[in-house]
Amino acid sequence: MKRILIAAAGLLLTAGCRGAGPETGWAREVFPDTVDVRRVETPLWPAVVHPSPDGSALVGWTDPGLLSIAELDGRVRHLETGPGNTGLDAPRFSRDGRWVAYNWYDEEWRNLDLRIIPVDGGAPRVVLHRPGYVLPTDWSPDGALLAALEFGEDNAIRILLVPTSGGEPILVRALDWRAPETVSFSPDGRFLAFDVPTSDTSLERDLAVYDLQTGRERRILDHPANDVLLGWSPTGELYFKSERAGLPAAWRVRMTAGRPSGEPELVKPDFLRTGPVGFTGTGDFFYTVQTGGPAAYSVALDAEGRPDGPARVLTPPGDITVPNHIAVSRDGRLLSYVASDNVGARRDNELGGALLKVVAIDGSQTRDFHLPPRIRNAALHRWIPDGTGLIFRGNEEGRYGIFRLDFASGRVDRLLSGGGLDGAAGRFRFDVTPDGKSLVYIEDAVEAGSAWGARLVVHDLDGSVARTLVSGPGSGPNVPPAVSPDGQQVAFYSLDSSMSPNSNAAFDGVGSFDLMLVPVGGGEPRRLATTSGGSLVWTPDGTAILVSGPDITRIPAAGGGPVSLGLRGTVIGVDPRSRTMVFSLSALQERWDLWLMKVGGAP
Repeated sequence: MKRILIAAAGLLLTAGCRGAGPETGWAREVFPDTVDVRRVETPLWPAVVHPSPDGSALVGWTDPGLLSIAELDGRVRHLETGPGNTGLDAPRFSRDGRWVAYNWYDEEWRNLDLRIIPVDGGAPRVVLHRPGYVLPTDWSPDGALLAALEFGEDNAIRILLVPTSGGEPILVRALDWRAPETVSFSPDGRFLAFDVPTSDTSLERDLAVYDLQTGRERRILDHPANDVLLGWSPTGELYFKSERAGLPAAWRVRMTAGRPSGEPELVKPDFLRTGPVGFTGTGDFFYTVQTGGPAAYSVALDAEGRPDGPARVLTPPGDITVPNHIAVSRDGRLLSYVASDNVGARRDNELGGALLKVVAIDGSQTRDFHLPPRIRNAALHRWIPDGTGLIFRGNEEGRYGIFRLDFASGRVDRLLSGGGLDGAAGRFRFDVTPDGKSLVYIEDAVEAGSAWGARLVVHDLDGSVARTLVSGPGSGPNVPPAVSPDGQQVAFYSLDSSMSPNSNAAFDGVGSFDLMLVPVGGGEPRRLATTSGGSLVWTPDGTAILVSGPDITRIPAAGGGPVSLGLRGTVIGVDPRSRTMVFSLSALQERWDLWLMKVGGAP
């Protein structure tokens, strides 16, 4: 219902600006019969694909991380990428359709290359190898250069031009931690378009054009709205997402010699929760729409810890506020989650200022906490045992770390600093001891050639004393450790094996990993069982560990085989008073749909 109301509101807004555009200088609407929007099915992961110039195929990733080209008629073929591991972002077809650019981790998940590979077959070629993370965004029309965003180890972001024949990259623009949505070449290759912050402190964006011949940058379309670049069409229009008519919508403006040559046009209203994919050679535009999302449920457990009755929905599955990264208070009465309040695209968690909701499981109360705009990517969080606040991980102006939110004052303080912009670095997988005095976390090695891949650490918050309990050559699945209710033991996955440090596969329980126990005071770890690698939650009495996945299982802490609960999902916590288990179906419900916007004619 909410989605219908939003769409209706968008239509009312666009109807209101029709005819008024020429007088106000704001916009005019593209005639509806020139826009044909259709959903596209693909075996690739829709969130990270790119269309071929003729629009007949997509390049992207198929399970288990194969670089693949999928024809829209259903045929799929794989490209030989060699040893290593898949990158995390969309590959890019060259303008002539003969090459694909992509990023690629080495076999240890430590270094990432920017590579190109022939579409018709052949060996890949490394065009850039350096510390940090490099994301290809576009090819120059002649294929000689790649536009790319570099997320450096110094927490800075740089717009680079990378020669595809090799050689040193060219620095176009140095930025702070506020990254642009994308960087796009003009059809003649002379200009680059990207979006930049409106001020030193703002999260709002303006469109900018950089002249590669003169080295001058110019901001265009001066307007108080938040304008985010979608891309530069091969037919000469600059497409962008903007709130200038109210809700986020897709707009375009005709460009001539790097300057707007007319007023912006509204192409499509109701452009909420979308992301750019790319243009075909004729100007048709692919984009993604995020649908569904995580939701929390509760179910009563019987005396043996098995479900006793139907599950109850705890959080609304709204299209605008999407529950994510859910936690339960120690007493089992309150639920918290990070919500993306992006009705106006101003408080998106990826940009900063996330909305953190705290709700009573019985539905009696709801509280909202808006994190400071300087903090983005708020994610995994845990309750302070006395219920006075939360401890969460996030990114503050390019520096990852662990933070504390105080409910009474709303103040946010940094507790620990993490690594750089690489999501694999830093202290991200953590739990809080029952007395609230220490964090137990898994720290991934960030130094190249380190003798350890990760280590399990106890960090005392009062004196900042850190003790290593276990270290290993791998990093295990991307799952936090779990401290027992009495604070004496830590459950974790063996650090002898590795998985992509940014992979969420372990949360879905699709792997095979050894579940271990180790005393908090130190000692030899003990193997409990081999599990699918899902997230870990102790039962309130400390006698067993619940393992998430397609089949939630209960594993006795004293040893013994797993017992199926007959449920799927991610276990969040268990109410010690009522034996009610809270779980979510986050990864199983959230999805990205791929859409094609066929726009007839130029402005």
